[in-house]
Amino acid sequence: MISILYVDDEPDMLEIGKIFLEKSGQFIVDTITSAPAALTLLSSTPYDAVISDYQMPGMNGIEFLKEVRTTGNILPFILFTGRGREDVVIQALNEGADFYLQKGGEPQSQFAELSNKIRYAVLKRRAEESLRQNEAQLRQIIDLVPHMIFANDRDGNFLLVNRAVARYYNTTVAEIVGKPQARFHGNTTELRQMLDDNREVMTTGITKVIPEEPFTDASGNHHILQTIKVPITTLGNNQQAVLGVSTDITERKKSETELRGAYELITAQGEELRGQFDSMVALQKRTAESQQMLAEVLNTVPVRVFWKDVDLRFKGSNEPFARDAGLSAPADLIGKTDFDLAWREQAEMYRTDDRKVIDTGIPKIGYEEPQTGADGKRIWLRTSKIPLRDPGGTIIGILGTYEDISEYKRAEEALRESEEKFRGIFDTIHDGLHINEITPDGKPGKFIEVNEFACRMLQYTREELLAQGPLDFATGYHSRPFTDIIGELSTTGHAIFETEHRRKDGTIVPVEINNHVVSLQGKRVMVGVVRDITDRKRTEDAMRESEEKFRTVVENSLDGILIVALTGEILFGNRAAANLVDAPGTPDRIGTKNLLDFIAPESRSQVLHDLSQVAQGIDSYPMNYQAITATGRQIWVEGIGKRIQFQNSPVILISMRDITSRKHMEDAILRANKQLNLLSSITRHDINNQLQILNGFAELLRIKIPDPSFEDYFSRIIEASSQITSMIRFTKEYEEIGIHAAVWQDLQTLLNSAGKGATLGQVTLKNDLPANTEVFADPLIVKVFFNLIDNALRHGGRITTIRFSFEARNGDGIIVYEDDGEGVPEENKEKIFTRGFGKNTGFGLTISREILDITGITIKETGEPGKGARFEITVPMGVYRFANEK
Repeated sequence: MISILYVDDEPDMLEIGKIFLEKSGQFIVDTITSAPAALTLLSSTPYDAVISDYQMPGMNGIEFLKEVRTTGNILPFILFTGRGREDVVIQALNEGADFYLQKGGEPQSQFAELSNKIRYAVLKRRAEESLRQNEAQLRQIIDLVPHMIFANDRDGNFLLVNRAVARYYNTTVAEIVGKPQARFHGNTTELRQMLDDNREVMTTGITKVIPEEPFTDASGNHHILQTIKVPITTLGNNQQAVLGVSTDITERKKSETELRGAYELITAQGEELRGQFDSMVALQKRTAESQQMLAEVLNTVPVRVFWKDVDLRFKGSNEPFARDAGLSAPADLIGKTDFDLAWREQAEMYRTDDRKVIDTGIPKIGYEEPQTGADGKRIWLRTSKIPLRDPGGTIIGILGTYEDISEYKRAEEALRESEEKFRGIFDTIHDGLHINEITPDGKPGKFIEVNEFACRMLQYTREELLAQGPLDFATGYHSRPFTDIIGELSTTGHAIFETEHRRKDGTIVPVEINNHVVSLQGKRVMVGVVRDITDRKRTEDAMRESEEKFRTVVENSLDGILIVALTGEILFGNRAAANLVDAPGTPDRIGTKNLLDFIAPESRSQVLHDLSQVAQGIDSYPMNYQAITATGRQIWVEGIGKRIQFQNSPVILISMRDITSRKHMEDAILRANKQLNLLSSITRHDINNQLQILNGFAELLRIKIPDPSFEDYFSRIIEASSQITSMIRFTKEYEEIGIHAAVWQDLQTLLNSAGKGATLGQVTLKNDLPANTEVFADPLIVKVFFNLIDNALRHGGRITTIRFSFEARNGDGIIVYEDDGEGVPEENKEKIFTRGFGKNTGFGLTISREILDITGITIKETGEPGKGARFEITVPMGVYRFANEK
């Protein structure tokens, strides 16, 4: 449903426009006769569109439009006026009018065109708003990504950046977008390479991955980025551009440097081992007599020892080596090659190393290699090989040793994975993390470690932060006394609190800190998770402001507003609600009662039913109830309810107003209508009498003057008289519509009553309407069913069956009429509801539509011509129910 505010200084024009626009059932139209009053109404009531006349006293339509746009309101505005000057049209469109429509012409077509323009303007505005929301959501997602996301055109201008880019350049997203990258990137060498890469991607149309590229931020800090750049085409101007994502891998590169240092340490250990082997060979040369002792030593040390000749055949080994080869003793090894042993799949690799040592005379010390053992399992070795020489210095083979380092490798790999996982989590988590010392008095001391997010949050490098502690950035504000926080950390080892940190540029950032005291390498330290709560604070402030505005609106509303529990207990009532029930100035009094305490017995069952419907999430429509105030005064109220969440529980929000005066006026109008109907009835009676007299004298004249030349005149008199009779009958039926209040009526009973009044003959009437299904409608709805049946019997051709059924569709109830007659031609599907159309009086379906429209029910013909008629009566949600819902 589209809500419209229609402004015109002509009340009759407002009335006509409201009738024509609301007839479609798609619009709700409020009317007002002056632009200043309309501005006041717009400030308190949301509308989907505004229709305004141009020439109005005090403030014309364009001045009204300017005022509306000045307030920032962008709702659709349509100028609907009798002035057709071109300058007025141009000015209206320049000031932001969505459409300009000149009055005049046939009303039906005029308002149909106006309806179309309203629908188009509202749908267009809603689509624009949806697009804005989607763009805002996309911007939030992009800004949450910790990596740098950017887009550049061929000239190097930034088309898009996220907050990560802005942080590195120490500025804002708004300041960067639309400006050249050269304005923010001070290192010209880096900038030149970046722009060259951009042009390459745009020229070739091929994605480029840059494993490492240097990047100097606005603070002069050096970073290493891993970047991917993708060619794109911009929307709108269809220009070439490049979209890039850069990941800061500076910390990862530092870790790789640390790993290389560890490897160098291992190499140094290998050199030391080589020295040990050299000493062993020298000892062997000097003390041949101690070979037996050496053999015992070789067999007991946890190192495998072997030696080969220049043909790479084994000449001997210690016992552990023989066991690894799957042999019982070293003697079984002599003369064999690596291809003869369990590790044959690594044999060629081993022999390659052997040849190199023999050929070059250069030892190969402390390197790692795999080996397949006799049990088929693969292990890791740390191997050393040196050339074996005779007393004359000639190389006669090689001497090798190795040790099983599989456990070490597994531990090293586990440690490396653990460190990588920890560092990955530590540096990628979207909160600041820090580990700091604890001073003797229990306060946080210097940082031991901080993550990347903490550095970005405070705008310091890791090195700068490690020289300081948390208290160096504190402003002095804490959400509770600092001594209490330190005391809690000392006694429980845990504390959560809010404070403020001062960044490097002097700006203040509110944070929430979650501190734990833990033991690290035998030393008590403090581990803190620091969360930037700037957005949360803004949200809390916005929510507080929104709640204050809501409360102000509610408290000053002219309508009574209640919040009631699903049990009926009143949880809240505004001042207007208190005044309505004669409890002025003490709205809290309402909260001590149940809603039903204020409902008159005549309306209690209806209120219980409507509350039940709303509690199930079924939206209601305005209903009238009798109520009793706190002073015992009986009044009429109009109310509408909706299920909402209040204090984390489902409740019902009710808006209501006192309509006692309106009900009295309606009663007076009803009495006046009865009197008019009485007068109309008497007049009809007298006219019918005169028509009967006219018909009688016409027939007498036909008999007295049997002249064929007068026959055509007599026929025309009789036909005109018949038409007058039909018109009189129509006025009788039409005046009964809306006389009585709408009531709930059973569908099956309605159809049975209608069927009894119809002359069905051989036609079968099937009542497939579900039992206990009721509709809220004018009591004359039974005539709708009768008219459908009668219309089919008169005009449907060779009909054998008429069927009524019911189905649910999108929350609405659909009463379906079907027959097997000739059907309705496509061009007549809407005409049949026009007064006077058809072979008989042409009033039946017209009256049917009017009867249904009283409670918002619609009817249309949807059958296929030649295959029978089909009428669908659409009953909106809340206007039908099942008996078990009462």
